[in-house]
Formats: sequence, structure tokens, C-alpha cells
Amino acid sequence: MDNGDNGSFYIDLVNVQNITNSCCSLAESFTLVPGGTADNLIANGFLEPAATSASTPQFLYITDDIVFDNDVATYTFATGSELVFAPGVEMAIEDGAKVEIRGSTLSGCEEMWKGVTVRAESQLAFFTNIISDAQYAIQIEDDCTIDIIGNQFYNNYIGIYKPAMGASTAINQPFPIYLNFFATTSSLLPPFEGQFPEPGEVGFAGAFVEDCRFIEFGRESDLLGATVFSNLKNGILAFQSGIKVHRAQISSLDGDFNATTIANPPLEGLGVAIFDGRLTIVNRSSFDGMVRAIHLEGTSVDKGTPSIFLKGNEAGNIEDGIVIINSAFGPINILDNQFFFHQYGILLQDAFSTFQSYVIKDNELGMVAEGPGYPIRAGIRVSNNPFVADNREKSILDNTINIQDEKGCGSCVALGS
Repeated sequence: MDNGDNGSFYIDLVNVQNITNSCCSLAESFTLVPGGTADNLIANGFLEPAATSASTPQFLYITDDIVFDNDVATYTFATGSELVFAPGVEMAIEDGAKVEIRGSTLSGCEEMWKGVTVRAESQLAFFTNIISDAQYAIQIEDDCTIDIIGNQFYNNYIGIYKPAMGASTAINQPFPIYLNFFATTSSLLPPFEGQFPEPGEVGFAGAFVEDCRFIEFGRESDLLGATVFSNLKNGILAFQSGIKVHRAQISSLDGDFNATTIANPPLEGLGVAIFDGRLTIVNRSSFDGMVRAIHLEGTSVDKGTPSIFLKGNEAGNIEDGIVIINSAFGPINILDNQFFFHQYGILLQDAFSTFQSYVIKDNELGMVAEGPGYPIRAGIRVSNNPFVADNREKSILDNTINIQDEKGCGSCVALGS
């Protein structure tokens, strides 16, 4: 890169080709982009001006962190753009800026890149893109605004990541995160220098959320298709968060099963797992090929709102269907689900004395053929639940349970329940 006569920068395409061939097979039309803020990169000719960026596809190899801030309040990458990131590079949106990326590809090169980070009071509109090879493909922070619809997330360590930031705050969602595809299609790229934890071979989770007041995946009324999670360690993991999941399709999760590990399971092979959560809704989703479809542990409730509502889900080729552990408050509603399982269809265990009520109704539960290593098997098991006041509802009714193990039980209520 040389300094031109007018003080601006231009790129020697021959040198760019030599640099990028050592990393990726990029066409000569790719522009080598150094780090910096968007306004400086526009001024020096590395990015299209905001006035024309929405209509002019860009082909960029980004070599260092770039930042969109309020000096360029709104910036759009045109459909057909290709953004390739050097190892460890981040694209950040901050200070109230808005970036829209539509119909484009974002990928890494030889090693993983860091991903796109959306900071407080900033906005990302992300539609029908392919994003791959990132540590955190999209990282969202407190009080940002996101529209993430119709994208393909391939070979990322985590697809959508919300880190803990000290307090449960809101993520602004004009629309839910829906019609996205999260998958591992080939071995992940090696980690960039200093990346922790190392990514391994398979994506860790489609989404990982901490300290989020509320976040929503999928639309209950959407008949166009599902949000898909496939060939990962886990589908959705959430901690100290409120969450709605509608019409997810989760399959082929990589995890080892231990029949005696109920509480604090290893974070692998879990479809939707929520720890110390708020309002939890999982509706009309499907699960196939994993250790446990839905795991809720320590789930609490916002005052006056049902803690847990699980309805119309289906699952097959799973060890456990729904496991709820140490669920303070309540109530719990488990309705109209269809699960074909090995160990437990539905398990409620070790509830606190503040546990209020549960309704387990109209579920179809089928225990598949007997296998080794299951100390207890049950269609429905409520275990170690302490005394619940008479005015609190405890209902297990109108469920269909098929047992294929002479030692198994259909509906078991034990030890104080």
C-alpha cells in the first residue's frame, strides 16, 4: 500500500494478490482493507461512500479491526458483497451507528476471525447472508438493536453470542431471530492467536445467551419455515435470561450420554438448555438425534408470568425429552408434546419448596427399545418434590405413554410429590 500524490492511499493489486494467495484464493478485484474507522476508510478509498454502498457490491479482504461509529451513522453493504477477514479480525458497530448487510458473504481465512460485534445503542440489520468461520459470528451487547433474518451460519464456534455484562438488560428486536440456519458443514478453522477456548472440530452452539432480559428465536405464526440448528454441540444455551423459542428444528447434536447425570449436565448434546432463567417458552419445535431435547435448571419467574411453557414440541432419537431441575417458583405447563425417548420423556426433580404448580397434559410419550445403562426409565417422573400447598395445581392427566421396558414406569410420582 502506497501513499498517492493527493495524500490518499491506493493499493498495488499485484502485491495484494501475492498477500492473499498465501491465505485465500481471492480474485484480483478484492481490495485490501487496513483497520480503522469507517469514515477514514471511506475517505481513503478502501470502502465505498455511504451514498453509493447500498448499490455497489464490495469485495474486501479486511486485515485488521474496523469500526462503524456515529461518524458514519448508517452504512449498507450491497447485495453480492464479499467480505473476507484475516485471523482474529473484528467488525464492530458502536456509538449509535447502524449497519445493514444483505445477501452477502462474510468468511474467515486460514484461521478463525472474531466476528461482528453490535455494541450498546447500535443497530445491525442482517438479512439472507452467509457468515462463516468466526469465533462469535454475531456478538450482541446490552441495549443494541438487531434484525437477524434468513441467514446461514456455517462453521462458527458460536453463531449468536450475548455475553454477560453485569446485569440483565434488554436486546431490542423489531422482529425475532428467525429463518436462520446454524450448522457445521466441515471442520472449523484453527483458532486465531489468543483465541479461548479453542474451537475444536464442531460448532459449540447456534446461540449462547447470558444475562439477557428477553430474547426471541422464531415466530409462532411463521409458516414459511423453521430456524434450523444442525451438527453442532448444542442448539441454544441461555443463562440468567428470558427466552422464547418457536418453530426451531434442532438435530444431530454431538454429545456423550451419561444416564446418571441429570443436574449440571455437560454442555453438549443439548437442544435448548436454560439455566437460572426467567420466562421460558418453547413451542412447536422439533428435536432429533441428541442427548436431551429441553433442559431447564434453576428456572425462575417474573412476577405474575408463567415460568415455563412447553407446548406442541416433538422429538425422536433422544435420550431425554424434557428435564426440569430445581425449578423455583413456577408454574410449569407441559402440553401437547410428542416425544420418543430412551430414558425419560418428562422429568421434574429436586424442586425447591417455593415450587408452585405443574400441569403435564395431553402429551404422547413413547419409550423406545430397551438399552443398557438406564437405572430408571419413565414416561413421566416427578421426583423429590417437597410439599405443595393444596391450592396449587399439580396435574398429570390425559397423557399417552408407551413403555417398552418391564422395569420402566409410565407415570411415577415419588418422595414427597
